[in-house]
This record gives sequence, structure tokens and C-alpha cells, in this order.
Amino acid sequence: MVAAFAAAGQRWIIEGVYGWLAEAALFRATTLIWLDMPWSLCRESLAQRGPWRGATAEQHGEFLSWAEHYWQRRTSTSYDGHLGLFEGFMGDKLRIRDRSDIGPLLNAKQIDGIAPA
Repeated sequence: MVAAFAAAGQRWIIEGVYGWLAEAALFRATTLIWLDMPWSLCRESLAQRGPWRGATAEQHGEFLSWAEHYWQRRTSTSYDGHLGLFEGFMGDKLRIRDRSDIGPLLNAKQIDGIAPA
């Protein structure tokens, strides 16, 4: 699996909207950052991005519907799935619930011994 291969490296970042993807690398992670944003903010960002390359309007609509149901699903790609990973993680962790929470992260002198570039 690509995630496990990437996690074998010295330093890495994996975006884990799919809980099973994050879980494949979590055992090697030293820091977990959860972007736990409200649907209004997610919807706004998805609208600004628009459909992914090659997606039809119908596919994009289905994707938006899938994304909106994040809080109702009970899978690894749901709020409950991510909450379980976050609560069970024993390393350093940060839960970001608003864009204003990101500033301190970006301005931090070090995260897990890595100085920001």
C-alpha cells in the first residue's frame, strides 16, 4: 500500500480524508492534525475549488452530497471514524476547528522537531 510505504520514510505528511488511509500510517506518526471544520466552511471551500479535472456537473453534485453527509456516515470516512482515530492517537495532536486556528500552527517555531520553512 502506498500510504504504508510513504510512512516508512523519515518525514512525511499524509492527508487522510479516508480513515483507512490515515490508519495505515498512523502507527508511525508522531503528530496528528485534524482539520475538523464545520460544513459551512467546507462547502464554501469546495464551491471555490469547483469540480475536479474532468468531473461532470453530475459527478461534482454527487461528491458534494457525499461530503455533506460526513457527519451522518458511520464509516472510516466519517466524522465518527476520524474522531475515533483522533481520540485513540497517543502522540501529539491538534484539532483545528476554524481557519483562525491555523495561524498559530503556521507560526509555530517547531512541530515535532521540524522548523517551518
